Amino acid sequence: MANDPNLVDNPNDGDVPPSGPEHGFTAFLSHASRSHRSNRDRGRSSWHGTAFVLEAVVLLLFITVSMTVIASLLGKAHIMEEDADDLLVAMQLATTDARNGAETFAADPTESVDGLVYYDLVGSSLVERPTYTAGLYTVVRTVEQEPSAGGVIYRAHITVSRYGESVYQLDTCVYESDGRE
Repeated sequence: MANDPNLVDNPNDGDVPPSGPEHGFTAFLSHASRSHRSNRDRGRSSWHGTAFVLEAVVLLLFITVSMTVIASLLGKAHIMEEDADDLLVAMQLATTDARNGAETFAADPTESVDGLVYYDLVGSSLVERPTYTAGLYTVVRTVEQEPSAGGVIYRAHITVSRYGESVYQLDTCVYESDGRE
């Protein structure tokens, strides 16, 4: 036992193991505690890394869904804008610009307009076209006469279509007296 380096001569007790934080049971507990702490810290850093990746994935998912919703809304807004532009042009054609529109009808309800009339929007002006091609506005006016006691009531139904679908319809009427009072 005298050759054991962990034993120290103690004049009172004989050969006893040294005491202190780096020797014996205390050293074991100290080492175990440090080892446990480092494992716990490694677990925390692993959890922090996992939490960061999880947050990044959730954020990426949120951004992707948000961008999809925004793109969808912008697409719908664009379609609504085109529909509004079509409606504005159709109203303009039905009321004032077309040669078979409501103002022309109000000026002379007996004037006959041959068949369909086709219009194209060139820049900001409407141009009449002789034949139909896709995308042109089609204006149709049908007139009915209804005799009355003192004259005739002319009723016109004006329809403006584009791509085969009705965009705007207008019904109007004009009364013409027969001259008798």
